[in-house]
Amino acid sequence: MMSPPWQLLFVSLALIASTAAFPTTSLAKRISAPQSDGVVSKKFKKYYAAGDSYSAGPGETGDDVEGPSFPGWDPIIRHSGAWPKTLQKALGIPDEDFTFGSCGMFKNKEIRELQIQGEAFGEPDLVSLTLGGNEDNAFMRVMMACAQSMPSYGDKNCGDALNSADSMVEGVEEDIYETIKLAGTQNNVDGASTRTVLVMGYPVTYNYDVAKAPGCLIDPGDRKRIAELGNNLNAKISSAVDRANQDGQAAPGMVGPKAQFEVKFVDPNHGDGGFDNHRLCDNAPWISGQIAVSLMDRREGQFWKGIYHPNYDGHQGMAKLAQNVVSQIPAEVI
Repeated sequence: MMSPPWQLLFVSLALIASTAAFPTTSLAKRISAPQSDGVVSKKFKKYYAAGDSYSAGPGETGDDVEGPSFPGWDPIIRHSGAWPKTLQKALGIPDEDFTFGSCGMFKNKEIRELQIQGEAFGEPDLVSLTLGGNEDNAFMRVMMACAQSMPSYGDKNCGDALNSADSMVEGVEEDIYETIKLAGTQNNVDGASTRTVLVMGYPVTYNYDVAKAPGCLIDPGDRKRIAELGNNLNAKISSAVDRANQDGQAAPGMVGPKAQFEVKFVDPNHGDGGFDNHRLCDNAPWISGQIAVSLMDRREGQFWKGIYHPNYDGHQGMAKLAQNVVSQIPAEVI
């Protein structure tokens, strides 16, 4: 019997909970309208949020939000402060036209088969994704070995886990590309409107500058390798986005200037709302860090609760970055 996802987690898939309650400032104040440089922005009618826990927003990121259920994956945790839900509100999309399908621990295969090809997917004109971090449980293994000194899956130490994760990242682009392309084409045949697929990268977890992070628990060399791993994965995701976007622009059977779908990559690490200066070992991190718990808590799966995921502020930053990208998409002339 499959263990519940919340018992397994990792850097892109742990059940997050910051140690302080999330701020009560309204979303409207937290997410200000971006400058669109005169662009009349596209208005979206239906939005499906797919992807893993970096979209679902587990932890102290708001209230529970309902979404599709997936047999064998309960309990599925989705929260109101997660960046897709915040983006939905910022774009003025009604709740009945938003489907929150994101689920922690999902690999590309589950994202394709259970989310994108599931009944609840429908015919959205906006799809968002976070994907690629769960393949081979690579990042979970890294955080267990390097941050928690609990090697698993045959890893002997932090170096073993990092080497395995490096190998995973080198081979993951094709699977990411196929998943993104499916998000653009699924139930999208009439060409009435160009679907937008918004792909969010992963925040880099650690600041590895020793001068800026005195007393940080993880060795700076390991922190640097973890950061490089995240950067390499984001590069693979960005490359897959470029390839899928070319496919969408050249889709067969489309008439006139319209494309079947377009794909946008959102870099969560830079710009207004990015994680620069807000990583673990920075003064004001937007990622929940290591929390000491008892051995009994570890046995019950609570060991992972609240670590290595964006906190409420991090999700608000990601939503702002996503909205900045979406606001630059011009309205379609139908």
